[in-house]
Amino acid sequence: MEALSADGGSVPPSSLDAVPPYIMHSFSPNMVGLQDVVGSNASALNWIVRYPAGSPLILSMVDSGGHQGGVEAQYTVVAGSTNACLPQPVATTFQVTANATILNTCDALKLSISGGKKPYTLSVLITDISEDTVMMGPNDDQFTWINKAPPNTTVLVSAQDA
Repeated sequence: MEALSADGGSVPPSSLDAVPPYIMHSFSPNMVGLQDVVGSNASALNWIVRYPAGSPLILSMVDSGGHQGGVEAQYTVVAGSTNACLPQPVATTFQVTANATILNTCDALKLSISGGKKPYTLSVLITDISEDTVMMGPNDDQFTWINKAPPNTTVLVSAQDA
């Protein structure tokens, strides 16, 4: 996989109240979501793709103050010159299950989380709209999210343990 760079056209961080460094959240269905620091200069951010070729990918940028910069449309990873940067698979019993894979607007998505270590953190990404982060309570392993996404929009839910 290869490094990607953001070139030019950036808005100065001070006008957005952005707080460097900037963090790229990357998610692919049925894979571990990753968070990578991509730099402190909004005009020169670098990110290395650490997903295998063919993976669908949803990206979200946040600053160190937790301000979300938007969720881009879904991408597909293409083969690069090397795959040396790919993380090794991790054996885990950590699992998220949902009651549905297709939702209508205003439907409830019921999530159950098992394994790993509580408390859990959920990220809900709606492509081209937003990323919401939910910190669950120290004993919680279930969460209900109401779908606020417009029709024909991709929603991805990812969980992280403590």
